[in-house]
Amino acid sequence: MIGSLDTTTRICFYLVPNFSLLAFSSALEALRMANYNSGQKLYEWCLVSTDGESVTSSSGIPFPASHSAQTRERYDAIFVCSGLNVHLIRDEAGTNWFKQLDKQGAVLGAICTGTYLLARAELLNDHRCTLHWENLAAAREEFPQLVISAELFEIDRKRYTCAGGTA
Repeated sequence: MIGSLDTTTRICFYLVPNFSLLAFSSALEALRMANYNSGQKLYEWCLVSTDGESVTSSSGIPFPASHSAQTRERYDAIFVCSGLNVHLIRDEAGTNWFKQLDKQGAVLGAICTGTYLLARAELLNDHRCTLHWENLAAAREEFPQLVISAELFEIDRKRYTCAGGTA
C-alpha cells in the first residue's frame, strides 16, 4: 500500500497522449474501490499533463488535466500512463518533473508503457521494472542497462510498474 491509513494519500496520474484508457481506468477504479470499501478517503487523485491541457486517450476521449508538469503540488505517488507509440514521445517537462518528485521522495510508477518515460529519465536504473508485453523486446533493446521482466507488475522499493490494464 502506498501511504498510510492515518492520512489521505495523494496520487497523480500523468497522462501521455494516446494513453491506454483500459490501463488508466483499471488503476483509478482500484483506488476508488479502496475508498468505497474502507468507508474512508484513503486516496485522492488528480490528472496532470505536460502542458496542463486535456489529453486524449487511445479511445479518442479527452481528459482534462488539473495541472501541468510545472506544478509545485506535492504528491505521494505519480503514475505515468501511456500507450501506443510511446517510443516517439520526448517530454522534457515531464522528465524534469519526475526527477523533482523523486528528490521529494514520491513513489514513481508506470502503467502500460509509461515505463519508457521513467527509463528515459534514468529513474529506473538499479530497479526491476516491466511494461506491456508488446513492447518488451524494443524496451530491452533501447534500455539494455535495465532489468525488464515479463511479469504483470514489479514493485522495487519506490518504483511501481505494471504491464497494462489487466495488471
